[in-house]
Amino acid sequence: MAKKRRTAPPPERRRHCLNVLLNDREYKAILDHCSQHHITNRSSWLRSVIISEVLREHERNAPMLFGEEEMC
Repeated sequence: MAKKRRTAPPPERRRHCLNVLLNDREYKAILDHCSQHHITNRSSWLRSVIISEVLREHERNAPMLFGEEEMC
């Protein structure tokens, strides 16, 4: 009998867990937003919102080659 080949796991496999505690008001706001916008996968939505904000913050704080006064 031939052996089955094992396939490599997908490259975007999630290995880290992050727990967040919310108060009642925050949790209700998230649930309301998800129901209004028909979001069924809250985990994916939260990941995209968090990562987009982190990347936006990195862009704002990135060092610039020239100062603002030199670019005008």
